[in-house]
Amino acid sequence: MSIISNFLLLLIMHFLVVKEYTIFQNYHYELSRYLYHIKSNKGYCLYLYCLLFIFVIKFDFLFIIFALPFLALIIKKSKLSYTNRVKRVICLNLLISVIIMVLNLIKYIYIFSFFYLCFLHFISCLLEEILFTRYLKSARNKIKDKFVIGITGSGGKTSVKNMIYDVLINEFNVTKTPKSFNNKVGIVKSINEHVKDYDDYFVCEYGVDRVKGMDKILKVVKPNIAIITYIGSQHLLTFKRKENILKEKIKLIEALDKDGCAIINNDDILLKNYDYKNKRVLRYGINSDSDVMGKNIILDTSHSEFDLYIKGIKIKRVSIPVLSIHGVENTLAVVCVLLSLNLDIEFIVKYIESVSCLEHRLEPKIIDGVNVIDDSFNSNEKGFKDAIELIKKSDKYKIVITPGIIEQGKNNILVNKRLAHYLLGCDFVCLVTNNTTNIKEELDLMGYKEYKIFNSFFEAFEYTKGLEKEKIVLIENDLPDIYLN
Repeated sequence: MSIISNFLLLLIMHFLVVKEYTIFQNYHYELSRYLYHIKSNKGYCLYLYCLLFIFVIKFDFLFIIFALPFLALIIKKSKLSYTNRVKRVICLNLLISVIIMVLNLIKYIYIFSFFYLCFLHFISCLLEEILFTRYLKSARNKIKDKFVIGITGSGGKTSVKNMIYDVLINEFNVTKTPKSFNNKVGIVKSINEHVKDYDDYFVCEYGVDRVKGMDKILKVVKPNIAIITYIGSQHLLTFKRKENILKEKIKLIEALDKDGCAIINNDDILLKNYDYKNKRVLRYGINSDSDVMGKNIILDTSHSEFDLYIKGIKIKRVSIPVLSIHGVENTLAVVCVLLSLNLDIEFIVKYIESVSCLEHRLEPKIIDGVNVIDDSFNSNEKGFKDAIELIKKSDKYKIVITPGIIEQGKNNILVNKRLAHYLLGCDFVCLVTNNTTNIKEELDLMGYKEYKIFNSFFEAFEYTKGLEKEKIVLIENDLPDIYLN
């Protein structure tokens, strides 16, 4: 019986490592976020610790009875991405498993459970730092003479990056960080693999989700032009206060040399009122007087139009395949970049409409015959509100599928309650997972009954397909599987 118990525990710990490391991976290997997840799943953790306690006191029969359903829970297929880091952790786990089996130390090692996972990650990180050093040196040497356009902010970074690329690539050699490769490791990888000797510009996205995060990236690459899209409430769980977010993002501008240029969203009150000292600053906006402005904006579910003003002079009526106010703001940021590069108005007029719609960011598409606006890539409150206002312009039956918003720290409840107010005016709302409890409560309080709760996006979309109406479906935000379990 003892042999069976030992074997079961080894199985449990192996699949637990895979399951928990999947969660860790979805949190971008941020320990504080992972520990917050553990804190939020007390029942699951308590069950495991009780199971380990039963094992330690050698109630083998009872252990087997309770271990089997727990094993069935964690053994289901995981969406773990088998990167080199993950492979190292799994190999370490197997190596340690063999050692503790030989030395009969199983009850002393695995009693630490989740801390054991942190231990594996710590050893893996040490190995990674050793391997990473030479890649970092190579990236620094490769990028030191390049003109770097850096983008940061609480949202819109990837959109602005891709828009800049879409315009400049028409007449210049340009490389950008791919997808959302915006941390130190991703940027180093991008430079080593993609930057070419003949490139005129490198467009780099700086992703920061904690205090001192910007410092690490700036040690790799400093910008010649620094763009800050806006200061929102994302990552308050790690930043604690909005002022900390501002302070961290501003470091990108502070890293500019005397010839550099800062580009800021003048509609953001924190950015507007910040003292940039002796830095050259170009401002863009819709509501505040700025160097570059968009006026007379018209949005619909296929494109946006606005009058482009530079230094108070109307340049032209612009039409772009971007469906939101923040899409217009992002386009204005691109115009500021072109001005800071001393490109003439003819260049701006010729190419500004060449920007493209970004995948999963208010992307219009047809799925199984249904008109869909796909805004499933990582929502924030501002983007959520803009997307809802956009869909309300349609004369079709308006459906929203959403799991709400996460990682707002202490503000999570209040943010999701506000989302319920934005949803008023939609014809039907599909709420996905228990994360939407606060939205549901607020909808009930306001007397809104046109909603239904689903276990997955697939289930919600299948339901909407069965509604025999001329409809348009907004998919607003997505969540990693860790929230859908």
